[in-house]
Amino acid sequence: MKTKEKMCEDIAEINDRFEADEVVNLLDNVDLEKFVQFRARLLEEKCGDVWESADDRDAEAFIDSTIGAVVVALSTLEQLGVDVDRAWQNVIQAQLENSRSCHINNHGYLAEIWPKNHKY
Repeated sequence: MKTKEKMCEDIAEINDRFEADEVVNLLDNVDLEKFVQFRARLLEEKCGDVWESADDRDAEAFIDSTIGAVVVALSTLEQLGVDVDRAWQNVIQAQLENSRSCHINNHGYLAEIWPKNHKY
């Protein structure tokens, strides 16, 4: 089994083990909004861990925190009943079709970093 496939199975197993899907399905709109805000804050915290490990130049912590952010993001979508496979394909397809998009990072626009003749 490929590692990427195993990752998704692991996330589903985590959600199943804690019956997260069932709990989220019982929430009313107000509580569901609170749940989404909680998960967004959790994801923000995980992204903060990524930044901190990058600033510290701690490769192991960077890997751990990046994977942690992915797990939180994907498990949140699954708990909300999103068809993650379909959503993933839609996002990847859009990214591939928009190969000249510029993404802002702390160093400026990628278009300003890459040489002018680089195909990205």
